[in-house]
Amino acid sequence: VYLFNKYGEPISYEFWTHLRNMTNWVCEHWDQVDEGIWETRGGQKHFVYSKVM
Repeated sequence: VYLFNKYGEPISYEFWTHLRNMTNWVCEHWDQVDEGIWETRGGQKHFVYSKVM
């Protein structure tokens, strides 16, 4: 985001606000179990890949 803002198009205030809200959501929910990004039959677990994505 920093490089796009610096060398690409300027990022609008609305986009920065949306990005901040998404980042805050990730910070609040990163430690919760999930279904992962693939179809699993074992229920919710801690999936590293979906946490990083």
